[in-house]
Amino acid sequence: MNDDYDDDFLDEFDDLDELSELDLEDDYHLELPLEELDDDSEFKAITEKPSLAETEQLLRLGKNLKPAQYPSLIYGLSDLSQEEATSLRPAWRALETTKRRDLTQQLIDAVEINYLLDYRSIALMAIEDEDPQVRASAVELLWDDESLEVMHKLVHLVRHDKGIEVRASAFTGLGRFILLGEYDEVPKEEIQFAQTAAYDSWKNLNEPVEVRRRALEAFSNCTDDRLPEMITEAYKSHLPEMRVSAIYAMGRSYDSQWTSTILREMDNENPQIRYEAVRAAGELEIKQAVQQLGKLARGEHDREIMLMAIWSLGEIGGELPTKILQRLSDKAEESDDEDLIDAIDEAIAIASLGSIDII
Repeated sequence: MNDDYDDDFLDEFDDLDELSELDLEDDYHLELPLEELDDDSEFKAITEKPSLAETEQLLRLGKNLKPAQYPSLIYGLSDLSQEEATSLRPAWRALETTKRRDLTQQLIDAVEINYLLDYRSIALMAIEDEDPQVRASAVELLWDDESLEVMHKLVHLVRHDKGIEVRASAFTGLGRFILLGEYDEVPKEEIQFAQTAAYDSWKNLNEPVEVRRRALEAFSNCTDDRLPEMITEAYKSHLPEMRVSAIYAMGRSYDSQWTSTILREMDNENPQIRYEAVRAAGELEIKQAVQQLGKLARGEHDREIMLMAIWSLGEIGGELPTKILQRLSDKAEESDDEDLIDAIDEAIAIASLGSIDII
């Protein structure tokens, strides 16, 4: 560790006499998307999982289903066998489209709060829904499923589904499988289907932008000689959303050739580009980014970018990032921001495992 660099870094924080006076905004907050279920007391009131018959009865209430009944239904739809989920199909299809959309979103929000909930079976049923928004949400519900069955379904969706949002969501899911292939956790002959689907969609200029950019993001999880050219093409695009995906892919590529680009884009006025650049800095463990990440972690007004800067400091690791995070932790304690405290604590735990030599 270069102590002289450390001192210089601390002196360069704008409008501050010392790092210990970092100013975290008081109005930062996290909004839980599941409004009906953000009160733990509602969950505690449910002592038993509703039976399949009771769950079906709730579904058949249709438009008469009230928000207060969602907790029971959400528990009832968890941990179903495929046969049980299939038996609910008639009641599911009888729901109005808006109600099915709302319900699948409720399931997504619920599993974000309680990761023990398992909606695999209901998602495999809903993935065949007539409404593309419901199908896209069903794909999202399969976010942690690593089975070849699901991978094949996602490949089928990206090649044949007519819904743009469905195909884009499916490519996001396929990115996970492509990464598993890099770690030899999925047979190479199987993962080739996913890689080929992603590359083909990227090369097809007739594809919607949203599909092409998600295909690039998925493909960026593999080691392939074609990837740098794909990233360069996306980065040169006049479309901001395509540039966002290009920077995302830079981080996923684990290729240091993108370092200078990422450092530059960390100051971009577009918050989406800035967010992805901050994430890429952590994924590539760019040591030169520590100073800027420290500034973003204490003074960025966009909550998500600030949290990502904290995460990236942890990923880079070592003495200096750890020191920054510890100072941030002190200020978070003063403001009693539990979510921020948790994020910083996790980053400190990771940062302390690494080492950093900044020249």
